[in-house]
Amino acid sequence: MSQKELAERMRDLGWKWSQSTVWSIEKGERPLRLAEAQDLLPIFDLVSIHELIGPSWDRNLAELIQRVVNTRESALRAIHAYNHARLDLAIAADEERIQDEPSAHLRNLADVVGIGPIELAEYYERWATNPSEGDVPKTRETAKAVWDGEEDDSFMSLFFSTSGYRGDRG
Repeated sequence: MSQKELAERMRDLGWKWSQSTVWSIEKGERPLRLAEAQDLLPIFDLVSIHELIGPSWDRNLAELIQRVVNTRESALRAIHAYNHARLDLAIAADEERIQDEPSAHLRNLADVVGIGPIELAEYYERWATNPSEGDVPKTRETAKAVWDGEEDDSFMSLFFSTSGYRGDRG
């Protein structure tokens, strides 16, 4: 049935509907009143309003899609902030390491700086599939080697090796 035909049928029932009214209701720009919904039932050979509006999951689908999009964007912003915090820490750690007596906190920094977004995602995947084994993710072996002096790298190079940066971003 066309929008024009539906509007005509509703006008026959006393409603002031036009084709644009039908279009506005379909697009969600105008609410469908309960009394209007009742009069639509025989037009569509339906018995219940529930048949007209469909299952509740269908009505909420757009809201759920938007929730997923918003949550994904929040997660991306959080990963970006996480990487910036790791970068700040890597800079401070390299400055501290240069001193004659570096602080005791530096020994644990390799574990913190060395967990990039990729390792974090892998950790989450392991945790999500088996939460009982959800321990702190293990860093790459180079993280320990940086502290122990086995590598000539800095905490900054460890940061970039685990950040997921490809070097093509500004």
